[in-house]
Amino acid sequence: MIWKIIYNFLLIQLGRIYYYEQIIFNEKVYTSYKLRQDTFKELVNIRKNCGVNKKIILIHSASVGEFEQARPVISLIKEKFGDDYAIVCTFYSPSGYYFAKKLNDVKISGIAMLPLDTYPRMYKFFKILKPSMIFFMRYDLWANMVWRAAKNNVKMYILNGTVRETSLRGSKMTQSFFRSFYKYIDKVFVISENDKNRYAKIVDENKIIITGDSRYDIVFEKAQTAKFDEKIFAVFADKKNNFRIFIAGSTYIDEDKILLAAVKKLKEKISNFKYIVVPHEIAPPRINELINFCKEHNLTYVCETDNPSEKDYLEKDVIIYNKIGALYKIYKLSDISFIGGSFHGSIHNIMEPAVYEKFIVFGPTYRNAYEAQLFLQNNAAECFINSEELVKIIEDYFLNENSKYKKYPKKAKEIVSQNLGCAKKIFENIFC
Repeated sequence: MIWKIIYNFLLIQLGRIYYYEQIIFNEKVYTSYKLRQDTFKELVNIRKNCGVNKKIILIHSASVGEFEQARPVISLIKEKFGDDYAIVCTFYSPSGYYFAKKLNDVKISGIAMLPLDTYPRMYKFFKILKPSMIFFMRYDLWANMVWRAAKNNVKMYILNGTVRETSLRGSKMTQSFFRSFYKYIDKVFVISENDKNRYAKIVDENKIIITGDSRYDIVFEKAQTAKFDEKIFAVFADKKNNFRIFIAGSTYIDEDKILLAAVKKLKEKISNFKYIVVPHEIAPPRINELINFCKEHNLTYVCETDNPSEKDYLEKDVIIYNKIGALYKIYKLSDISFIGGSFHGSIHNIMEPAVYEKFIVFGPTYRNAYEAQLFLQNNAAECFINSEELVKIIEDYFLNENSKYKKYPKKAKEIVSQNLGCAKKIFENIFC
């Protein structure tokens, strides 16, 4: 009871002040504010369209990445139960909301922004939607939401659960607060043994089950069903063996500085060296920054949006692939793949090139991702801290027949294969 009082009369009020300040200065927060103005109207329509007596499984995700992790589970539920359950997805972030709307998945009956976690809003939320179960993806739990769900006897599960070393959930000062609502979770499906140990500080250990990471299922399925119909594949499909291709995916500008400095040197050392970069952001100012760095290093370049000719693809030093939605396929062209975010604070998905059996490299900020640590421990990827180290790694891989790195791609694909089946394990533990 004491934490409910502190949360609602102190923490929520402080959070409210911060939130309304951010509406003025932060475009993303302003967008979420505008979207939430229609949330309850959306929820009423969702409940009406589902039918009064239809059982609803609510899947809540912070944003796009967490939602993607839910999709294999959604597919299994619809495969096994058909229309017995309606799937409704909520999001904290506008980007997740817009992504799900654009996806227009027929398996999903409704999409809405999650209301802010005040007591009155959560009371209204559950009164309208009346879910039978809630799946929280990874970590985005809200205290009033959980307390209200528990009062309504709603079953609750955490999927792909993970706790970072620096998370407040692991702090002794805050563990009592998190226990006050995490104790109502029925089961926690975690990625690793480390996550289990960290969750055990705030959840009954008997509720925690190691099932792995459903992202392995996602990347495997996407690779199996992908249509490689982009023009770049037609160009390099028959000429691939003539090039040594280094692809950098989802990069930030601080990473481009390091990578292009290495590319300049590698171009001089390795014949037929080709660099393809897929920036994390593709807005014109960002692409212009990248172009300027190419010019500084005297590297010729072409942008995908300029509709390159075959000659452009083959002769330019750098191909800037500034179109969204194709990175997971573009990795297939690579010999070596760099994973963005690893010099920016949070590494992106290393599984996408691994499924194609590629040599993977990344920078030093990878501890947010258990799989990155797993790949390093099993000699399936390499870490570097500057352009000089990267040059040595790539040079060794391409020019040294006895390079230890030659075995890394096969090991990377083996790790993906060994970790498939997370969604099935989660499904069986809930429904069987």
